[in-house]
Amino acid sequence: MAMTFSVSKPSRSSNLSVALAVVGLVISVEYFFRHYVLFWLPVLGTLAVNDMLSLFLAYLLLLIGLGRFVRVRWPQELAAIGQSLREGVTSWNFTFWVLALVLSVLGLSTVDRLLWGNIKLPMVVSSYRNPTVWFANLAPILEGMSLILVNGLFVPIAEEYL
Repeated sequence: MAMTFSVSKPSRSSNLSVALAVVGLVISVEYFFRHYVLFWLPVLGTLAVNDMLSLFLAYLLLLIGLGRFVRVRWPQELAAIGQSLREGVTSWNFTFWVLALVLSVLGLSTVDRLLWGNIKLPMVVSSYRNPTVWFANLAPILEGMSLILVNGLFVPIAEEYL
């Protein structure tokens, strides 16, 4: 005689509640890091670099915290990401999509510069700001690299896990 066990699926309302809780947590942590932690650190070139650094720290904390909570096996997950990246780089199947991505980044940045290039939004500077500035002469390079690595690579992968 075969015994079968039924595992109940979570309801839609509980899935929605968990999703909203994670969204609220992400927004809260990102707000705290981008409005407070950003100013505690010494300025690395410009405040935009610190903004990316604080965003990186926020998502790293979220990944580690929620990863421990749901018991993510990071070695397997990171190996799967590495394998996917290797397949994407070495396979001709993804060539069209890589070219489309590069062209869209170039095109969108040009359109963005034409539409919004003259607009500068003010950054609210906290009274707790660390006055130390490191690597001021490398500010343009650090700003570009931090945007690419954090906003272009780390945050999208972290958001997929979250």
